[in-house]
Amino acid sequence: MRSKIKNKIIALVSVMLAVTLLMWPEVKAAGPVSVSTNSLSVTVGATTSFTITANNAAGRVDISSVNEGVATVSTSSAFLDNSSTTVTVTGISSGSTTIKVYNADITTYDDKDASGAVSTISVSVNAASTPAPTPNPTPAPTPVTTPTTPTRDSEVPDFSGRDDYANEKNTTCSTDYADKKDDEKETTTKTSNSKKSSTSTTKKTKTTEEFEETAPLGVAETTKNDNKAQTKSMVFMIIAIMEGLIILAGVGILIYKNLKTQDQQF
Repeated sequence: MRSKIKNKIIALVSVMLAVTLLMWPEVKAAGPVSVSTNSLSVTVGATTSFTITANNAAGRVDISSVNEGVATVSTSSAFLDNSSTTVTVTGISSGSTTIKVYNADITTYDDKDASGAVSTISVSVNAASTPAPTPNPTPAPTPVTTPTTPTRDSEVPDFSGRDDYANEKNTTCSTDYADKKDDEKETTTKTSNSKKSSTSTTKKTKTTEEFEETAPLGVAETTKNDNKAQTKSMVFMIIAIMEGLIILAGVGILIYKNLKTQDQQF
């Protein structure tokens, strides 16, 4: 019974050691020369790398890719003396290949020949992923402007100022028209008076002549002198009246032109 349990324990320990060795991904030993990994994955056009290390040994190693159409290495050989070197792997096309590290001439520090050993690394080259297209931004919708419907109050223009202006103009025109009529009446009155004075002067002249024919000589001469003086004064008065009429006529013409200009402005 005890032997069966012992065998089971040994078998279990063996399995655990085997699993531990299988799960050791970083280093694969090949005598005094080791590589940092046993598998690589790279994208077409990209690069990756691994390290070769000599432990207490010195010599030359050769590095090669079984299928250089899939992946290539940066160097074909390296000399190590208890040191390390880094090799770059470049993906060429999709597929799989193997990289070999061959101990071409390796001797340990205790003078043992370690040449002939080979370490292998599996390489998987994947196709480059196509970047997703950048979506075009959706244009923002154009805002719709609703036209404002005017109210009835806003549709009716304000004529209050124009009414005041019209009233002012009407008042001015009425006043000017009344002044014009007054000036015309005054002119007519003065003209009528002038005619009456002229008629009266003519009658007085006739009466004086008749009186001179019948009056004595001395009286006739005195009357004649008085008539001359009256005639002169009448002439001066008529000239003054005519000048006044001319002035009034000029004023009337100016007022008429002013009124006509204002009517045209309306």
